[in-house]
Amino acid sequence: MKKSRFTETRIIGALNAYEAGKDVQQICLEMSINRATFYNWKKSSGIDADLLSQFKELQWTYT
Repeated sequence: MKKSRFTETRIIGALNAYEAGKDVQQICLEMSINRATFYNWKKSSGIDADLLSQFKELQWTYT
């Protein structure tokens, strides 16, 4: 699996900034990402950074 350039914390931070009212275009410019990438992150979100890191830790433990 390809490793992402962005950590889970940065992705969650971008999504939280969007929920706080920041413009998507501004977030994308700051992170140098495409809008489609942002919306893919948004579509697959729904989990906070701590829970995501715990899940990844468990995933590595059992593989």
